[in-house]
Amino acid sequence: MSRLWLSVVIAALGLVSSSLPGSAANDCVPKDIFFTDRIDLRNPGQHLGAKAAGIEKLYLYVAMDCAHADENEQFGVRWFFNGKVLQTQAIPLGVSPNWRTFSYATARSGRWRVELSWASGSVFAAQEIQIE
Repeated sequence: MSRLWLSVVIAALGLVSSSLPGSAANDCVPKDIFFTDRIDLRNPGQHLGAKAAGIEKLYLYVAMDCAHADENEQFGVRWFFNGKVLQTQAIPLGVSPNWRTFSYATARSGRWRVELSWASGSVFAAQEIQIE
């Protein structure tokens, strides 16, 4: 294998691995991501499954190991309601092995989806729920 070809392969592997959770590009590893009915002092309430009813707000709880994160980095949260983008937000990362945050939307009947993405645009997690 020529040196040029080997350099191209190594460069390509570096580009691919930099977008993976826990890589040098973001240094955070997702631990727990789910919908809940409330957040109290950064702690989630009831874990909601694939369906829920009778809730006023829909929370997405996020826990990640960000012990080696750059405090200037952030990730994106994109909420979809019945297939259409409802809201987006950027959340700055904290530096902690047990970093937690949340995002929420006013609940209404329909199909919900939330995507989490790194600054590069690569989606690292998605959750879906039906609210009745």
